[in-house]
Amino acid sequence: MEENKKENCKDNVHGINLDLIAETAENKIDVQKVNDIRLALRKRYAYRINFKKIFKDWDRSDKGEISIFDAKDMINRFGIPINFNETRALFLSCSTRNTETLDMQEFMNLISSDNEALKFDAKNFMCKYLKL
Repeated sequence: MEENKKENCKDNVHGINLDLIAETAENKIDVQKVNDIRLALRKRYAYRINFKKIFKDWDRSDKGEISIFDAKDMINRFGIPINFNETRALFLSCSTRNTETLDMQEFMNLISSDNEALKFDAKNFMCKYLKL
């Protein structure tokens, strides 16, 4: 059933043209801003060595995963304005599990990956956003 949902989400769901929705997502999310935030996080942690402690600071619920809400709050505490959809896009750019939480490895991808380009799939984002 879940696989069927993913398959449907590729092109058209319930008569909705997802390419049009993806274009809307790209217009509503400032991809450059999200990329700049990602780069700012990398700079902030560039010379740190205790990543487990940093992860624990971000993991406010102490569940071994960082939620979107925790990340949004933490980024805002750094003085970097970010909204919920931008945080979601940031998560999708480094998530290997396509969830709304980051485990330790995904968090490391966020703060230390050499990949400068933000991998943002607007169609995938809208499928998740609309829960299609």
